[in-house]
Amino acid sequence: GLDNASTANPVATPLLTTTYLVAVNTGCGNILDSVTIKVNSLPLVDAGNDTTIFLGSSIVLMGTGGTSYQWNPQAGLSCSNCANPTASPSSSTTYYLMVTDANGCQSTDEVTIAIEPVASIIFVPNIFSPNGDGLNEVLDVQGSGYESVYFAVYDRWGEKVFETTSIDTDWDGTFRGKHLNSATFVYLLEVVYIDGEAYTEKGNVALVR
Repeated sequence: GLDNASTANPVATPLLTTTYLVAVNTGCGNILDSVTIKVNSLPLVDAGNDTTIFLGSSIVLMGTGGTSYQWNPQAGLSCSNCANPTASPSSSTTYYLMVTDANGCQSTDEVTIAIEPVASIIFVPNIFSPNGDGLNEVLDVQGSGYESVYFAVYDRWGEKVFETTSIDTDWDGTFRGKHLNSATFVYLLEVVYIDGEAYTEKGNVALVR
C-alpha cells in the first residue's frame, strides 16, 4: 500500500483500513509511532434496470445508494440532480448516474432506456348518422402516435361548421346549435406525429339522418 517504505513521506494507497508503523532512527535509538488510514467503502449505487418504453412515453428512473445524485446526459430528464427523475427521451438513451455518499465517496452506474416506435395511425370515418339510434352518432378522428391534430369540417358552400384541436372532441352534426340535414361535407385533417412528421389529409364525409 506504500509507494516507498524507506522515505519520510510515502504515498499510501491502501485497499482496506490499514495501520502503518514507522520507525525513526535518531542515532540514539529508534522511535516508533503509528498512523491509521481509514478506507471507507464505496457507495452501492444502482441506476435501475434497463427498460423499453414507447416513443412519447415517460419513465421514472430509480437511482439509489447516495446522498447526492448526478445524471448525465441531462436532456429529457425532469431533473438531473435528484434520485428519481422522470425521463422522456426522444431516442434510445443510456443515462449515467454518479452518487456521492456522506463520506464524499463516489460510485457510478448506468441504465439504458430503449425507445420502441409507435405506429402512427389516423383515421376519419366517411359516414356517420346522428339520428338518435345510438350507432355512429358522432364524427371523430381516431388514431394514435400523434402529437397535435387539427380537424375541420366544411359544408358544400365552404362554410366551416366544425373544428377542433383535440382528437377527443367529436362532431355531433350540429352547427350553431341546430341539427344539419343529411349532406356530404368536406373535412381537413392536419396532424403532427410524435416523430415530428407532418401529415395533411382532405376527404368527404356523409352525414345521414
